[in-house]
Amino acid sequence: MMGAWIRAWMAHYALVNRPFEFWANNDCDWATRSLLGSPSEPGHDVSVFGGEVSPNYDYQDKTVRSPRDLEDYARLWLCGVPALPANQGYQVTLSLANATTTTFEVNLVNAVEADGGIGYLTDTNVAAAQVAYNDFNGDTSPGYKFARITTSRSHTFPDSHFTNSAAKHFLFEGAGAGRGQLLLTISQVTPQGTNVCAQTSAWLDLRDVRTMYEQVRTSGVTNSVPPNTFLSSNYQQLNWGESSSDQDTNIIVFVHGWRMGVWDYYNFSESMFKRLYWQGYRGRFASIRWDTLSKDDFKFASTLQSFTTYNSSEYRAWESAKGVSDYLTSLKQRFPNYNLNVCAHSMGNVVMAEALKLQLAAGQHNVNNYVLMQAAVPASCYDTSFTNYAPFLEAEQQKGPTPNTYWGYPGAIGGAVNGRLVDFYNANDFALATGTLPVLGTTVSWEANQIKYKPDDGFGYTTDGTNCFVSPWNQTSRTVTDTHEIMSFCARPRSKAVGAQPGVGGAIQGGSIDLKGNFGFNDKKEEHSAEFNWNIQRLSGFYRQLGIGLGVFPPSTP
Repeated sequence: MMGAWIRAWMAHYALVNRPFEFWANNDCDWATRSLLGSPSEPGHDVSVFGGEVSPNYDYQDKTVRSPRDLEDYARLWLCGVPALPANQGYQVTLSLANATTTTFEVNLVNAVEADGGIGYLTDTNVAAAQVAYNDFNGDTSPGYKFARITTSRSHTFPDSHFTNSAAKHFLFEGAGAGRGQLLLTISQVTPQGTNVCAQTSAWLDLRDVRTMYEQVRTSGVTNSVPPNTFLSSNYQQLNWGESSSDQDTNIIVFVHGWRMGVWDYYNFSESMFKRLYWQGYRGRFASIRWDTLSKDDFKFASTLQSFTTYNSSEYRAWESAKGVSDYLTSLKQRFPNYNLNVCAHSMGNVVMAEALKLQLAAGQHNVNNYVLMQAAVPASCYDTSFTNYAPFLEAEQQKGPTPNTYWGYPGAIGGAVNGRLVDFYNANDFALATGTLPVLGTTVSWEANQIKYKPDDGFGYTTDGTNCFVSPWNQTSRTVTDTHEIMSFCARPRSKAVGAQPGVGGAIQGGSIDLKGNFGFNDKKEEHSAEFNWNIQRLSGFYRQLGIGLGVFPPSTP
C-alpha cells in the first residue's frame, strides 16, 4: 500500500519549496455549441464583460468550453496505486491541505489519452475528443468536470475506479489562486473505524496569470492627432511579475501592434506567455502596452472609427519608442546577467525600429535577439536595396511624389542587437498585402493605406515631394519638419512591408521564416495574428521556431 503516489506532471519535484506553478483558468475561451452539444467552432477568447457570452470565467463552467480552453489545463497522473478489491471498504480520496487561502481550488476531467500524453495541446483531433460533451451523455462525457476540489470539499473516487493497478490520467485546471498540497489518501473503512493506508501529495502554486509576467505601459503620448509639438514618452510599471522557482536567465519582451485595446493587450500577452510556457520556456516574460488608438478610444462613437487611425497610430508608435528604450535599459540593469530578447508584432515593430535607433545612438546593446513578426515597416528601412515596388512607384507618378524618408531611416540598428534580427513574414498577409473587404472589394491592407492615404489629406497634409505641409481644419498651416510626422502622414515607402516578403537583409541578418510555408498562415484577416487567434494545437511549430529565433531554445531541439 505504501507504494501509492501522486504525480502532477508539470513539476520537477513535488516539494513545498518547489511547487508546481501554474495559472488559474480565469479567462473565457468560448465556443458556441451545436444542438447536440459538441463545439461548433474551435474557440476564441472573449471578455466576460463584453456581452458576447454569459459573464463566467472558464473555471466556473461545468465543461471544458473549447479546444482553446485546453491550454489552461495541466496533466495529473495517479500512479502506483495497487488494485483495490471492491466491496472491502477501500477509498481513494483527493483533497487540498495546508492551503494559503480558501480560494485555492481545482477541477478535474478524465484524460482521453490512454498514456496521459500531451496530444490535447498538440493534436486537433485529440483536443476535439477531449472537449466532447453533450447533455445526453452528461457526466460520462470527456469534457465534463467530474470533480471540484476545494479546501472544504474533497473527492472520493467510486469503488470500481481502482480495481486494477494501471495509472489513472486526468487533466486539471486551477479554479482559484492559492498554494498548498493536493493530497492523495488511500483508506479502508471498517466497522471499527477508518484506517489510513497510504498518503502522499504534490505541492501546487496556482496564480492569476497576470501576476506571472511583467507589464509595462508607455505614457506621454497625447490624444491630439497630430500633435503640434514633439512628444517625449516614458514608461510606467504596471506589474513586476512574480519570480518562478525554476526560472532561467532569459527574458522575452513582447510589443503588440495596432488597434490593441486594454483587453486585447492582455489577451495577446497571455496567449503568448502560455504558449511559450508549453514549449518549455521558463524565463521571465514581459509585455509592453503602448498607446495605439483602438476601439477603447471611441466608446461613445462608432468603433469603426478605430479602423481609420492607422497613420495616427503609426505616429504614436514612433513617439512611444523612447519609453520602450528606457524600459529595456532599466530591465537590463535589473537583470544584468540575463539574455534580453524582444519580439514585436505588426506595428509594434515601428516602436522597436525607433527604440533600437535610440539604443544605437546611445551606444547601448541591451537586446540580445529580436524577432519581427509580420512587421508593418517598409523593408527599405532595414535593407536599402528594396526601392522599386511597382505599385508605390506608380502612385508616386500618378498621385504626386512624396519624400523617400523611410529609406534607411533607423540606420544600422542591427548594431544595437547583440545577436540576430529575424524576419517572420507572410507574403499573403491580409493586413500587410492582400486584404480586401467582402462584397465591396475595397483594399484595406498596409499597402493600400500607403497608396490612398499618403499624404493624408484627411488631416490636411500635402507635399511637393521634398517639403511637407499641413493645414488642418481650423488650425494654422505649418511646414512639417518632424521626421516621425512626415513618415506617418506624408511619406510613401518604395518597398513592401518587411513582414510581407522574404529575403530582407541589411540590418536583418538572422534570416527569414516563411509563416505560410512553415506553419500555414495565409490570407485570412485573422491570420495576420494567427499566433494569437489560432488555438494552441495548431501552433507548436510556430512557438518552437519563435523560441529558436529569440535564442531561448536551441536550434537542434525537435
